[in-house]
Amino acid sequence: MHDHLVSYLRSALSNAADGSYTFQLLSDEEIAAIDREVESDLSLQPWIDANNLNVRECARFGERSLFLRGLLEPSDEATDDGIRLRASDALQLVADVRRLCDAHLMARSAHGGVRTGRYLTVQSRAGAFEESVDAEGMHVFTACTHGVAVERLAEWALPIVSHAGVPVNGRIPVERWNTWVINELGVSARQVEVLLFLPDATGAIGAESWLVAHANGIGVIAFPDGGQQLRISAITRERLSELILDRVAGALPLEP
Repeated sequence: MHDHLVSYLRSALSNAADGSYTFQLLSDEEIAAIDREVESDLSLQPWIDANNLNVRECARFGERSLFLRGLLEPSDEATDDGIRLRASDALQLVADVRRLCDAHLMARSAHGGVRTGRYLTVQSRAGAFEESVDAEGMHVFTACTHGVAVERLAEWALPIVSHAGVPVNGRIPVERWNTWVINELGVSARQVEVLLFLPDATGAIGAESWLVAHANGIGVIAFPDGGQQLRISAITRERLSELILDRVAGALPLEP
């Protein structure tokens, strides 16, 4: 089912010296047009949300933008309302990249009143597609090797962490996480939720949620620890990358 995505990844990465190749840029409005028929709690539209805009109206403008950019094309099928549009190959690639995968990883943050995020859709046979969403609602799509994709996700989650700081080991109730972060790292600490949607031994997709926070070059991570408890420890960017890659490799037969 994913053969065309695997082929695209292999082709795009064949001459990518750093293991990544950026191939598309879309706006919140254009993403809204793509997602018009599909509502998802995982979808981020920071610019639309920040300006309290109507998503359906934005989708109409997004459709116009996609048409003017040649990403939507007139079809041979006419309707009473005029010309029907169809997705170009380039736009269909983006639509498939966002929904067809063997596993889905994402990191998202609401910091300073702005929501941003980074998504990975993993193709176990070739690499992963990254969708990076900034505060202005720009969605940048990049083909990556497995290792580079996870490294970039970890760097986004912990961009300035250079050391683990004072050793941290403890357990707290889930509801105390925000208070704990403020008390230990300060009110300016940036918090990130890392979500992993990975298959189990039966192929069923399960969800894991890790909580990450950082400030002043110090990072911490919290894992669910039974019931309503969190297990907290210090974390570096390199260690976070290792944890994610180990978890993905344990769930999927990754191929280069």
